[in-house]
Amino acid sequence: MSFLCTGGALLLCIFSLATQNLYAQNTTADVVGTATDVSGAVIAGASVVLTDVDTQEKRTLVTNDAGQYAFTLLKPSHYSLTITSQGFKTATIASFNLSAGDRAREDAHLVIGGQDQVVEVEAQAPALQSDSSVMSNTVTETATQELPLNGRNFYNLVQITAGATEGLNNGLASGNRPDDRRLTSSVSVNGQADVINNQLIDGMDNNERVIGSIGVRPAVDAIQEVNIQTNTFTAESGRSAGAIINVITKSGTNQLHGTLYEFFRNTVLNANPYKFGQAIPKPAYRQNQYGGSIGGPILKDRTFFFGDYEGFRLSRSLNPTQTTVPTAFERASPGNFTDNPALNTTVTPTDKAGLAYFNLFPLPTSTAFTNNYTATPSNTQVGDTVDGRVDHRFSTTDFGFIRYTFNRLITNVGGLFPTVTSAGLSISPGGNLSSYAGPAKSLAHQVQFNYIHTFTPNLLLELKAGYTFLNNLQNPLNFGTAPNTAFGQQNINFSSRTNELSPVTISQGATLGGHPPIVYLENTWQYVGAVSWTHGKQTIKLGGGVIRRQDTTTQTDSASGSWTIANFTTLLTGTYTSLSRTDILFQPHNRTWEPHAYVQDDWHVAQNLTLNLGIRYDLYTPYTDTNNILSNFDTDQGKLVVAGSTADGHGNVRVDYSNIAPRVGFALTPMPKTVIRGGFGMSFAPENLTSGSALVNQPFNSTIGPCSTTSPCDPSHVHFGDGLPVPVANSATNPTGAVAAALDTHFKSTYIEQFNLTVEREFGGNVATLSYVGELGRRLAYYLPDVNPAIPNSQSFVNPSAATLAVSTFNYNTLRAFYGTSPGITQVPYFTSKGISSYNALQAVLKRRLTKGLDFAVTYTYAHNLDDAETISNDGGDGFGSVPSLVPQLEYGNANLDVRHRGTGAFNYTLPFGNDLTGYRGLLAKGWQFNGLVVLNTGLPFSITNIANRSGTRPGSANTDRPNQIANAHLDNRTVTRWFNTAAYVGQVGGTVGNERRDQVSGPGLQRVDLSLFKIFPLTERVKMEFRTEAFNVMNTAQFPFPNASLGNSAFGTISSTANAYNPRILQFAVRFKF
Repeated sequence: MSFLCTGGALLLCIFSLATQNLYAQNTTADVVGTATDVSGAVIAGASVVLTDVDTQEKRTLVTNDAGQYAFTLLKPSHYSLTITSQGFKTATIASFNLSAGDRAREDAHLVIGGQDQVVEVEAQAPALQSDSSVMSNTVTETATQELPLNGRNFYNLVQITAGATEGLNNGLASGNRPDDRRLTSSVSVNGQADVINNQLIDGMDNNERVIGSIGVRPAVDAIQEVNIQTNTFTAESGRSAGAIINVITKSGTNQLHGTLYEFFRNTVLNANPYKFGQAIPKPAYRQNQYGGSIGGPILKDRTFFFGDYEGFRLSRSLNPTQTTVPTAFERASPGNFTDNPALNTTVTPTDKAGLAYFNLFPLPTSTAFTNNYTATPSNTQVGDTVDGRVDHRFSTTDFGFIRYTFNRLITNVGGLFPTVTSAGLSISPGGNLSSYAGPAKSLAHQVQFNYIHTFTPNLLLELKAGYTFLNNLQNPLNFGTAPNTAFGQQNINFSSRTNELSPVTISQGATLGGHPPIVYLENTWQYVGAVSWTHGKQTIKLGGGVIRRQDTTTQTDSASGSWTIANFTTLLTGTYTSLSRTDILFQPHNRTWEPHAYVQDDWHVAQNLTLNLGIRYDLYTPYTDTNNILSNFDTDQGKLVVAGSTADGHGNVRVDYSNIAPRVGFALTPMPKTVIRGGFGMSFAPENLTSGSALVNQPFNSTIGPCSTTSPCDPSHVHFGDGLPVPVANSATNPTGAVAAALDTHFKSTYIEQFNLTVEREFGGNVATLSYVGELGRRLAYYLPDVNPAIPNSQSFVNPSAATLAVSTFNYNTLRAFYGTSPGITQVPYFTSKGISSYNALQAVLKRRLTKGLDFAVTYTYAHNLDDAETISNDGGDGFGSVPSLVPQLEYGNANLDVRHRGTGAFNYTLPFGNDLTGYRGLLAKGWQFNGLVVLNTGLPFSITNIANRSGTRPGSANTDRPNQIANAHLDNRTVTRWFNTAAYVGQVGGTVGNERRDQVSGPGLQRVDLSLFKIFPLTERVKMEFRTEAFNVMNTAQFPFPNASLGNSAFGTISSTANAYNPRILQFAVRFKF
């Protein structure tokens, strides 16, 4: 009978286990099997000895009455089995490999004879999973070491798992944003957002909670394997609505092993980038990655060590950028613009600060009046990674290890304009706010302790503890110099958070200044463990634990002010068209808890049938602040609620206690070499805390916005050089002109319902897998840019005060939804959990085990992904502004992660040349290896927007509402000059909502081929040298972003640039020593 707690007894078990900190993740493996004689009769009481080949650690069991045995909580390694029984010859199964999450079956058929006679049994292929219903993929050590990895980023291999893609090109974890300058860790699995994966190292939490990135990244040489679970997890795995990505680190062995390497690339090795027919030279590029590793015994058979170091150095030029600066004539005579037909005027420079800004512009690089300056900014990165691990066997029943990882990455993105000396300061003017120029530093530490105790061969305990520190800091140019104070402007550089050059956007020219600093600081403590008990035909695991997170996040749009000035003439007179400033007056200190627990029962019902049964509970508490620096706009009450003013410190956000996740699966072997698997499970995940949902509203910020594009400034009363008023806290009870973020007070944890049916067949050393995979997303995080809009095309509406306001003219503010209760509140960005999604896919995998020097893995996925929500992390990526709150039915459609077709391939091939040759001929002919990665997929979808707001929901905004669609937008022959049928869209009648559904047009796809060629030279019996040539994007295929999707723009439907992630063909050389 299956052992499962039910009902109230189950919850009691879960919470009692949580208090004991018992929990496990799939960092370990199991070996199960049955001992039979040649007639098929089971052999009870047989002795089974399992030996770790690398460390000589031994475990012993006795088969039960059904002839079965099960070893659990095994670390990934190479093992051998010895099975003995009175009256039978000894059977040995030599050197088979176990990966994390494996439940490998190694059956033995004993032959009558003496125990001193040994019969060797061939190890069964663990690729055929006959005892587990989990859909997973293991990236082996061979793959991480030998496949071509751009930047030695092992996530490239995670991304070729069936059902996986790279995610959004500009996603928060993509490495293309200032939030996190590290290499991409973005992986979207089965259509889910990349930020709701569960990142683990050796089974311990490795998640960065602010934007959904990772904590630390081990060096490739420190990785033994990477296990990716994609569907129907076991109960011991959770905290994910996407994938569970578990990195298993190396340990030392009884043999001393090590590596020493350097990877090198530079400009002359790269191809010219795709530039739409323009003759633009290759950008400068130089990159070095170097390091080494060593591992071995400290005390033979008892204590082992492993350590590594990797250095990363990059210096490159970014893409050339054009912008508009004053002409040489105008720079020589500030105020005289008679040379420019568009201005043709003379003004007196009356504003001191405006003149100081004017003098920051460089001389043009051409004689044109617009786009007359071209420059190539620089980008440098210096990175260091250190990993260390010590394993120790205290006794035959006690084993543990300690692991440490350190990451540091320092990035410098140069400004577009050269440095200028002004007001006694050396100032970098910037030139392009969107590049987030300036220095950035990412610093991360992680330490982990693991301990396993064996009470009996069938009862084991595993305990873990870990700590992660992460500091992501992005500073602007000129940080710490207070240039605006030097220019005579008051209350701009008023604090350590605002001492950069305040940003100024010239509507008819370039931008000057920098962005505000970004600070992500996070501490994470985790205490977890598990108990594993094998009884009869069942293996039962019980676990629980807790994660405690402390987060300090500071990011504002405009702490030092943000100015818009029409042109160069008004800059000199100090006249601006818009001004805004929002400053966080208090440093937030956010806290949250993540307790969790589970029960898992793997029940070997019959020789050919295993049931995987379990239930899991997760709890994700809403953030609190140590000083109650939280203010939430409660849409139920229509007003701001300050944490601590109510019964809780969550800003009226309720704790969701409903996260109970059942799991059920089966694995059936109906015939030899064929397995049918299937299952259903639920999994809950927390949302990341982005800056938009940080809830630092009034009274904890200071906001001013005296004028905007919809309410122009009065030039007779305001001047740029006057600076800003002293920042003061806004009122929470009577806010004026305030934007107030709102987190749904009934916010629920996202969950996914997962299900699959899989058929797996082994033939000729290959394994073919065909799966139907389905996932239903529920309570998805949903971002609405504004739930306080004016209602378009209406004569009356009911507001929360129950009063009906009749209107005869379009008075925008009085038509806002919360005008009756909070007339001073303007825009209300709203974060809720009411989204849904549906993913259905056919996934096919063909793998070949290493045979005759060749192994490969090929995948194909045909999928359709639908939803009505963009996650918080995508920050309202649909671009439809306030419309979803008005016409939500238009939102259900293709998800922005809908990739219909995707194929991947990976191979390693040791060329069979010259094996019989000796001397110099053999030296030249032998030791060649060819490796490759191939990725092909169709494009992600996107939406069309109006260039100007026609619905009336957000006056003055651009590209925030949808037009009408009147025809099919698809074109059979798409080009960069006409990607879709532009005639399919027309602007809707003003004051109405357009009928276009979200994400109906597909963008450019992805084609990438990476190849490498090795020549291996044996220097001694144990030392080898590898010379590697690696080519990334070997076909030099361009990668494009979405076309211009702004109806009314002259470039509508065209593509005029390459994607941020695009690199032309890169050639890299490497030398690697291995011993």
